[in-house]
Amino acid sequence: HKRSQVSATECAEIFITECEIYDGNASGIVLSEVARTEVTDTRVHGHRDDQLILQDCSYVVFTAVYVMNGKKAGLRLEQSVPVLKDCSFEKNRAGDLVRWDDNVPVLTNTDLQVPPITSKLGGTAGSASIVKSPATNPMNESMDGLDEFVGLEDVKEKIRAIKNLAEINQFKLARGMKTSVVVAPHMIFQGNPGTGKTTVARLIGQIFKELGLLKTGHVTEVKREDRVGTHVGESEKRTKVIIEAAMGGVLFIDEAYTLAGVGNSSKDFGKKVIETLLPAMENARGEFIVIAAGYPEALDRFLEINPGWKDRFTEKFNFHNSPPVRFIYLFLNTLEG
Repeated sequence: HKRSQVSATECAEIFITECEIYDGNASGIVLSEVARTEVTDTRVHGHRDDQLILQDCSYVVFTAVYVMNGKKAGLRLEQSVPVLKDCSFEKNRAGDLVRWDDNVPVLTNTDLQVPPITSKLGGTAGSASIVKSPATNPMNESMDGLDEFVGLEDVKEKIRAIKNLAEINQFKLARGMKTSVVVAPHMIFQGNPGTGKTTVARLIGQIFKELGLLKTGHVTEVKREDRVGTHVGESEKRTKVIIEAAMGGVLFIDEAYTLAGVGNSSKDFGKKVIETLLPAMENARGEFIVIAAGYPEALDRFLEINPGWKDRFTEKFNFHNSPPVRFIYLFLNTLEG
């Protein structure tokens, strides 16, 4: 080809999988202002110009990409910070990497010499260095932890949708473009004990933190005895303290339906907790999230005790009893780790 073999400008998403892109008279892949790019199991080699060029791309992940035997540079970066996993660069005449600014790629199992910044007019300054990526990435760890759960596809799908929208917003915001409102939602987790509700709540807290939807992502876990007092005024005070502690993270209310109390007794102060929590969930929306957990039937009755509950909890997920295969999978995964 006389022009770049793969070229995209101002696109939302580009996915390249199991391809071989080679021997072009220009570049192999040129991407400019692309919101999300994933290139997997691909070989790029033998091009006369820089083989991979990234310009102003906000999210780029290369996995098992081999870039070799280029007449110029293997990878050229401009206002882009790609993640390179299990990649290989070799025998590119102008160097494996050329940087036109101070951005540095994130490396996982990829050794790449990071040179000084190269001026667009030519010339460099400073000395080269070898950069290795951190051993772990919090976002990847949390998403991998969520993926380890067999089932829960509705949870995974919703979290991925929120993640994608938040990342596109970050891309638009950096360019002064209009963004959509993304707020971490309050949730209902329905399921028996031992189905992973608390673990998933912690993973979601960390994911929302990495996306900038929560400040800290920590989990404050409470039960009825932590919230409900024994005399007038005590429940409200306890609830306010707990809400303050949960700010920036997740307030996980186990056995939330116990707040409904028994009958219409005026001495049941659980309803006072509800009256304190409901306005905080609305007025501080986006500053913390509430996850109410417990048995399905009991939670359904719980949502009926106050008209405001259903409006606050916009997401409901069912946690089914885990089949034996899940425990075998998790056991084998632990051995591999």
